[in-house]
Amino acid sequence: MSVFAAGENVYVAGYVVSGDNYTAVVWENGIPKKLVETPNTNSQARAVYVYDGAVYAAGVVYTANTWEMVVWKDGEILYNIPNPATSPRQSYPKSIFVTNK
Repeated sequence: MSVFAAGENVYVAGYVVSGDNYTAVVWENGIPKKLVETPNTNSQARAVYVYDGAVYAAGVVYTANTWEMVVWKDGEILYNIPNPATSPRQSYPKSIFVTNK
């Protein structure tokens, strides 16, 4: 998954497993924050980045029988990027960067 340090804070992107479900999580100094609260929805956080006090995470959410890439900002979905219908494979983000442009 991903680790990011900002000042004295350490952030880790990942997921927790409960039964058959995966839930995207960002830990800040060991304290977890779920990015998806919907029961029986699979999700994974794959990357984390902190910019200007906001926590950004990139990952995937399983909807409509496919994994979709998402970007969260402070726990809210900022971007949703569907997997191309023509692709037989899933896409997963590996990193995220933020700039002021």
